[in-house]
Amino acid sequence: MNKILALLLILTISSCSTSGQIKIPDNIKVGDISSKQRIGNTRVVIDENANYKFIPDIMRLQKSQNQYLQIIEIPNQDYSSTIINIINKFNTIEAQGGNIRLKKEFKLGKFNAFLALAPQGSEEQIAFAFGDKSFSVLIMGVYPNNEKDRKEVVDYVLTAYLDKSIKTNLQEQLNFDLSLKNTTYKLSTVNGGIAIYTENGDALSNKDWQKNYFIVSILPKPSGFSLKQYSDKMIERLGQNNFEEKRISIEVLEENELSFDNIEVEMKGKTISTDLLLYQNIKLTSDGLIQFIGLAFNDKEKQIETFKSIVKTIKKK
Repeated sequence: MNKILALLLILTISSCSTSGQIKIPDNIKVGDISSKQRIGNTRVVIDENANYKFIPDIMRLQKSQNQYLQIIEIPNQDYSSTIINIINKFNTIEAQGGNIRLKKEFKLGKFNAFLALAPQGSEEQIAFAFGDKSFSVLIMGVYPNNEKDRKEVVDYVLTAYLDKSIKTNLQEQLNFDLSLKNTTYKLSTVNGGIAIYTENGDALSNKDWQKNYFIVSILPKPSGFSLKQYSDKMIERLGQNNFEEKRISIEVLEENELSFDNIEVEMKGKTISTDLLLYQNIKLTSDGLIQFIGLAFNDKEKQIETFKSIVKTIKKK
């Protein structure tokens, strides 16, 4: 699970040597996609490949324990909002001395796309994104740091595309149920099993993000796991952002261990432009790790109580 989390947080990369070159054309033509494999309940499709097994619970195409791809479709999110965060992350890594083998923007059929490769010791990591104003797709993975596996993975991910003729229901992409009764919250988008709920289902964007919202996900049950350490790490990550205006200075107001497998934290936060309240609840169950994070910018105290009510209703499907 640790690798999954690292990938979802857009790669932590150290410096190392590189060899071999991958060249990506400025424009990749896409022909008939009707024979491609559909990824779960998403609209993402990719060439059939007998070497990779699809694991639906974690949205992963896996060849081996050290060679796999995580696929995330983010409906209703402008690609330009997604990609700026990814590119800035890789620019920061490079500025701090990390080694990036490849970093390129290009066209994939009708869509804008970006691909980056970053070696990390005996492994190499890939980040591939594409989309338009109505969606974003992010594919991240790892593979052995050698030319043969690198070419195989790059060639494979570049067969991915999005089939807009597929009609999907965001609820179908969730692995949990919850109750929103007596609230104004609605599902806004789903990001690889991570659900974002806003009031009236309004979209979040880089320019319009100071809205009341909460995030829910259920991850596979971990082993050798400290709930308190994990909760502390999540709080630390909450305040981090590549954009100064979105960084949050966090102060813990109250932390309660509701049981040996459930911890909740109430916090206050401050950005350069506003104050907010935050609520986090992490619960370890037989079905997996339930994560709930809520941010309240308006009517703050009431929203925190609403978050507490909602989190009690979360159940794995």
